[in-house]
Amino acid sequence: METKMNNIEELVNELNKSLNAEGIAQERVVSLINIAKDNFHVKIKMLDFAYYDETKQLKAKKDKINALKSEKWETLIEQRSLELECEKYIKLRKQFNITASSFYYEDNDLYYFCLGDAYNDNMFRKLLICYRLS
Repeated sequence: METKMNNIEELVNELNKSLNAEGIAQERVVSLINIAKDNFHVKIKMLDFAYYDETKQLKAKKDKINALKSEKWETLIEQRSLELECEKYIKLRKQFNITASSFYYEDNDLYYFCLGDAYNDNMFRKLLICYRLS
């Protein structure tokens, strides 16, 4: 189902409406993603704030400390890296006051801010990962 979008703002509005639309078909989401890529030639970038959150950061910190105590250096490095990545996402989310999942367009990039609070976040996340757009 191809939908005519006159400009990127219409597409962003439609994507944002689709995030919380109950019963939206996966094919509709794929169609919107394809419109973004094919008609507007944008890069879609997913920022998964739901994954890189404070809970994940605290767990990584705890696991890092446990790895240090047990002298598991590779695990320590991995957990420290995860902790720092979470910190970047948390700061970014707070700096731009991102409080809900949404799409945002700027400089030929279409950003998907995933906070895990929208009805269809899981579907969007899986499709974007599947299509290797994130």
